[in-house]
Amino acid sequence: MRQKKNKWLFVVIPFVMVIILGMSFITTEIENVVEDGLNEKSVQVIETSIREPQTEAPQEFESSELASNGEFIKPLQSTGVFEGIGLPEEDDYMNAIHKMTHQKVHAFAKWGVIQMTDETIDEMLRVLDEANYEHETFYRETLEAWMNGDFSNAVDVHNQLWEAQGGTIGKAKRLLTPEEEAEFIKNNLK
Repeated sequence: MRQKKNKWLFVVIPFVMVIILGMSFITTEIENVVEDGLNEKSVQVIETSIREPQTEAPQEFESSELASNGEFIKPLQSTGVFEGIGLPEEDDYMNAIHKMTHQKVHAFAKWGVIQMTDETIDEMLRVLDEANYEHETFYRETLEAWMNGDFSNAVDVHNQLWEAQGGTIGKAKRLLTPEEEAEFIKNNLK
């Protein structure tokens, strides 16, 4: 009788272990699909706003400044990041850098985008020279690397800012390829 019990345990224990490992693998794969999307083409830019959607440009905007994503963009010395509001609060500054990373990183969902140009980076550095932010060193190191053409930190920068802002969907996984970045710019910034 004892041998029958031992044989039964040799069958049941491996079977249970296979089921547990299989469920763990399936759960991990489902999380990856949810986070990464179904394929590379599923990357989406989702614009959110707490104000009512506008059908007309506000007085200070030209109607030609309506981006393809429906967001009004006002140039500031050809960038428009913070014109007319004085020095931004640190949360707004952090959010601007976060939106800049969207041009460079692959993530399932991206909320907002600010085109990363030399002028935009320069404007962000000028604001940083005048402001007194808690994370100034992080921002300066990030922007100076970008100004020198080094975007290798974009995934890490995105994810640090994403976490600081309470992100739950849209963690960056990798840098976009040059072709993907060109497509992103074409679809979201031109």
